[in-house]
Amino acid sequence: KEANCWLAQNAMPATPYGEVGTPNGATISVHQLVVVDADVWTISLDVWSRGGAS
Repeated sequence: KEANCWLAQNAMPATPYGEVGTPNGATISVHQLVVVDADVWTISLDVWSRGGAS
């Protein structure tokens, strides 16, 4: 697992989408707002390294 995806519609709390993994270290979170008709979606990704050499 390399990332977790969270979705929220309008003012609702974010909920996980798909499988949820647990990182072994630091994560980076990225958020994007998307407007579809009258709805505002928040898409959040928590991303982490799988390990190995960089």
